[in-house]
Amino acid sequence: MNFIKRAILSVTKRKVKTIILIVILSVIANMVLAGLAIRSATVKSGEFARKKLGGAVSLSVDFEKAMSKSGNKGGKIDITPLTIKDVDKLKDLEHVKAYNYSSSGMVSSENFKPVVKEQDDNKDDKNSPQVSFGGPADMAQPDVSLEGNLYTELSPDFTEGKSKLIEGRNLTESDQGKNVAVIEKKLADKNNLKLGDKIKVKSLQGENTLELEVVGIYTAEKIELDPMMDSIPFLSPYNKIYVPNSVTSQLSPSSSEQTDTIQSAVYYMDDPMNVESFKNDVKASGINLEDYKLDAKDSLYKQMMEPIENVGSFSKTIVIIVAIAGAAILSLIIILSLKDRRYEIGVLMSMGESRLKIVSQLLVETMIVACVAFSISTFTGNAVAQKIGNNLLQNEIKATENQKNSQPSASGASSGAVMIGPGGTMNEQVDAIDKIDVGVNSKDLQKLYLIGFLIVILATAIPTISIIRFNPKTILSKNE
Repeated sequence: MNFIKRAILSVTKRKVKTIILIVILSVIANMVLAGLAIRSATVKSGEFARKKLGGAVSLSVDFEKAMSKSGNKGGKIDITPLTIKDVDKLKDLEHVKAYNYSSSGMVSSENFKPVVKEQDDNKDDKNSPQVSFGGPADMAQPDVSLEGNLYTELSPDFTEGKSKLIEGRNLTESDQGKNVAVIEKKLADKNNLKLGDKIKVKSLQGENTLELEVVGIYTAEKIELDPMMDSIPFLSPYNKIYVPNSVTSQLSPSSSEQTDTIQSAVYYMDDPMNVESFKNDVKASGINLEDYKLDAKDSLYKQMMEPIENVGSFSKTIVIIVAIAGAAILSLIIILSLKDRRYEIGVLMSMGESRLKIVSQLLVETMIVACVAFSISTFTGNAVAQKIGNNLLQNEIKATENQKNSQPSASGASSGAVMIGPGGTMNEQVDAIDKIDVGVNSKDLQKLYLIGFLIVILATAIPTISIIRFNPKTILSKNE
């Protein structure tokens, strides 16, 4: 009789054993499929996070590293600024569709007045916050902030909708070397300024005064600041003036030393998924990154992905553990089953049936059961994977929140403190991904069948070979 036919008859005859194996293999298959599906979902979540954060990569001075090198955070920090020559090397790399160089500075107004917060007439001026920025006695106090750009339309405030051009034009790369500016509408209204008018700003050291032509007017979204900070004019979004980088260079404290430097460069990818590829190209370009920071909102990406990456890592562990445990359990069941079938195996061998066909018969039996179990898991795997994925993710989110809550706040920080990042912008925060869409796809099923059949082959072949290595007489005598 054909060994395949014998295998089918054996499976249908031993109903209890077959049902037990189907149940066990279904559980193993569901767990493996859940792990694979969750792993695939974490990859998709990573793609979602990258697309949400955008395909921008920034290159800027690494102030933390500079402070660390100084050995004394209160002392003088030696900073190596970015040069236009260096950042220009990267704008032609693959996947770069646009770029922008930016710088910032503080100056004092000359022939116009900044927008200031209205003070209560009944409030004693002595109680109003007084802010001093140190320096020489004759050093002017800043009341206006400058933001240098190649393209103002690529400035974060404009791309994120916080600012909008309403009159005139944006600045472009062709404006480098020109004394032009884009000002906020409230500042323009307070000083009766219109397109074509000129304003004067002076460096804090008083060495340079520039006359800037107003070529554009924009509206800014009001940012809620700490009351004390709200009283500082240059922190107001209405007192931010957009200028070419050449203007900020001329008015910076180090203008006499270097005029071709910037604070950061941002490169925009043709696809957010090419961010990592671009970062690798930058590292391979030969540019010195020792003093600079290459960032694709990596800290925000980590905030979003930390819980879900932990789930993905755990799901990988699940697959490995279940595969090993499944192979061990299945092997034990088959070993116990073979003890009852020694006589059958001995008779087949004595009748001249080859050892290969006997092993093949037992393997086909288990394969038939496995196919039924894997087919069942195809329908149940989605629900199981989604349930396990949700539970794991919620547990990870709670663990992450508890860890953050247990960490002490920064020394000296008050509850109402506002963190200001480079360029006077608010440090960004982002919520972690709290949902995972787990779905079983064809690749997951292919991996399931591959892993499952490997488990079946190992679990069947090893115990079977341990019996058929004996001759028929020995096998039959042991059965007596």
